[in-house]
Amino acid sequence: MDAEEIMHDTIIKYLETKQEFESRENRNAWMRRVCINLSIDKLRKKRLVIDSLEEFDLQRNIIEQECENDDDFNYNGVTVEMVKDAMSCLPDGYRLILSLHLFEGMDYEEIAQITSLKQTSIRSQYLRGKSKLMKDLTEKVKNDRNGQS
Repeated sequence: MDAEEIMHDTIIKYLETKQEFESRENRNAWMRRVCINLSIDKLRKKRLVIDSLEEFDLQRNIIEQECENDDDFNYNGVTVEMVKDAMSCLPDGYRLILSLHLFEGMDYEEIAQITSLKQTSIRSQYLRGKSKLMKDLTEKVKNDRNGQS
């Protein structure tokens, strides 16, 4: 498919050019050169994408290794396990939007495109979900400090 796309782009460039060629051989040489250059550009773009994906995977692996040791991590009495449990208890809509925004780093517009909801709905569900999550975690910490589970 890439080769076909490059051939189409080469023909389009040829049709767009107002250049007069001295002979058929000159025209064919020019088209070969354009085709080769477009192919090289395509390969470079793919290589950039592959490099960035490999870098992303490397960073993700490092973070995952760090997270494996974070089960004992505690912030103001809230552990990673408590956050996981609280997230799993949230309604699906809240959990989806919180996960996409907080963990995946998506903005409201991207989430709206994925979920086919309005951005205002995304924002309000995010705020409600975050509020419910904070309330649940606060209650859990309070119960743990009082010796209850």
